Amino acid sequence: PVPLRLVPREITPELVWRPEWPRVQTAELIATGVFAAGIVPFLALPPAEKKWTSTNTFDEAARNALRLGGEPARNAARDMSDLLLSINATFPFFIDALGSAYWSRKSRDVAFQMMEIDAEVLIITGFLQSAVSTLSNRQRPYGRLCPADADAQSRDCFSNTRYHSFFSGHSATAFAGAGLICSHHMKLSLWGGGAPDVLACVGGFASAAATAYLRVASDQHYLSDILVGSAIGTMTGLGLPWLLHYR
Repeated sequence: PVPLRLVPREITPELVWRPEWPRVQTAELIATGVFAAGIVPFLALPPAEKKWTSTNTFDEAARNALRLGGEPARNAARDMSDLLLSINATFPFFIDALGSAYWSRKSRDVAFQMMEIDAEVLIITGFLQSAVSTLSNRQRPYGRLCPADADAQSRDCFSNTRYHSFFSGHSATAFAGAGLICSHHMKLSLWGGGAPDVLACVGGFASAAATAYLRVASDQHYLSDILVGSAIGTMTGLGLPWLLHYR
């Protein structure tokens, strides 16, 4: 009988944080904590007496074209947007930092730098969205369908988030996650460089775009809400890592 030969797995080269890239500083960690704490008051504030309930022809035309017809379909679209958001928000931490950098490429140092960058980008994005949505008090599209009788209103109708439409937090966070995926894969070649890393970048933005579309289809946001949220998320996801670390 032919003896069984165990072929050792090829060892992937260890990742190294380049000397010219600034590392995460203590001041950044403190600032990230301050921004995280700053989100809480905005989430707790009740809607202001003066609310933004007017709309415009651009948002109305997009709502009529993209909004799904039945409530079950809209609820399914809302749930799917939640799922895609969770993927884009956790992918940079669990797949890229822990899976690729730490476990596969054997670099605890790079994994730590990546996770700190991920945290600061997503927390700053969340702070901006919480502040703007709370202060702007824009009613979500479904709000116009809420019954006047408070006892007959659904959970969404009497929730504070009914007036947190502008700008879209799902879109901002999903695109910030996509920007982080691209930043790490393009600079660190986490999957070996070339097509695999490009595919990760494209996939992240495709998932973010689907998340944004589903927020309009589910009647949770107007098109202008998701366009602004997507732009801000892209700027923080791509801009902050480059400005602070990958220059």
